[in-house]
Amino acid sequence: CIIWYRNKNICKQKYHGFLLKEREENDLYFQVNICDKHKNTARWLLSAYPLFVPCVSNNTKKVNLITLGSTPFLYNTIKEAMSCCYMSKCTLTITAIDTDISLMEKQFKQEASGLYANPPIKNKLIPEFISLDLLGPSLENSIANKSEEKARDELAQGNYFVVDVGSDFENIKLARRLRTYFLRHDRNFRRLPFIAVRITDPRNAYLAERLTVGNKAPDKYWYNNYNLCVFCDCGPSFDRINLIEKLGMNIHLSYYDKDKVGGTKTYYRHSYNRDSSEAAAVSLIYRMFDCDIMYQNCAEYSEMNFEKLKALAIEYSTKISNDDLILNQCAAAEQTRFNWSLLVNGWSYADPSQVHAYMSESKSTSHKQELAKLHPFLFDFDEFTKSREEGSKFDILKSYLGDSNLKNPKDSTIGAVKNVLEYFKENGAQKGIDNIKEER
Repeated sequence: CIIWYRNKNICKQKYHGFLLKEREENDLYFQVNICDKHKNTARWLLSAYPLFVPCVSNNTKKVNLITLGSTPFLYNTIKEAMSCCYMSKCTLTITAIDTDISLMEKQFKQEASGLYANPPIKNKLIPEFISLDLLGPSLENSIANKSEEKARDELAQGNYFVVDVGSDFENIKLARRLRTYFLRHDRNFRRLPFIAVRITDPRNAYLAERLTVGNKAPDKYWYNNYNLCVFCDCGPSFDRINLIEKLGMNIHLSYYDKDKVGGTKTYYRHSYNRDSSEAAAVSLIYRMFDCDIMYQNCAEYSEMNFEKLKALAIEYSTKISNDDLILNQCAAAEQTRFNWSLLVNGWSYADPSQVHAYMSESKSTSHKQELAKLHPFLFDFDEFTKSREEGSKFDILKSYLGDSNLKNPKDSTIGAVKNVLEYFKENGAQKGIDNIKEER
């Protein structure tokens, strides 16, 4: 993403003086984003404050994610929630609400067209998009309107809210109004859903995090604290992003037993590999949650580091290694997450005739077609475990292609889930990078 400037001063204000060229007064200056801050911030939020927070705090089996606004960050939050956060023990729904939500809905349907093309999967999640005046003079009147019954029902069921409608002031104001609305309409004053608020200025974040009710001493109770989760764009979270990248690299290299150099090259060379592996890294805490391995105090996830996650992974590894049923359930959950991740990022299911056609035409040995974004393995895990007599989609594909060497992804999926401790080897990613340096 490149943004051009003709004015040196504007560029300095925009990017704190990081100029890539400076020769004459009329030179062009440009800013280069080498990472997607919206995607990174969304992944940070979903790992530091996992979607299962309501399940732990309120003992519920339903997670209803509600995004308020239609900013690029919220769009990425929806996509990353589907890419990273599938849970077999909880039902996840996603609803996006804004004054004019039509543009976000159109973009999502265009980019995730495979999700709407009836892919052969049982667990399928399609977000709801609802228009509601969020910034009007009275949010309560907007919700109370008879024509807004759907929005009212979704807000009543929501238990994980993410707010990003505009400026810092507008975000904080809407979050406060939401908290007031929920308490006002609950006779027992127990309607205290998780509310996260995106703030761009760290100074505003500091103040909003300590926002208390007037004439009340600061404390943690509902009647003197708005209890908002305030965060900035990856500001304090570079350690978490580095952790996700490190685990993502190690997850990718786990498929390369000996050729760590080749694995490292393909990790950086293909965005498919990197995105998929980093999404799998974020999903680790969700797989652990499915096995009842979690922190009872969810605030500890915001302080997660490599060693703390490794301690949970050891407990998780012990549990799945001793129980094949749990291991297969985790593998099935990982396959569903993989399906959602590809579908929401523009991929579609490829039937056997399509696979045969593009493999023959391109004379390729790869079963997926990256240009057309077609993948033949977008189906449920049990299709890999069925016999041919039971109509296994994998066996049908194998017979159609006449390829007896086509590997069944079942074993690699189970292996990736079972060998979780391999991801925490300190020298995995670094060894591949060091070998590339020596090779050069």
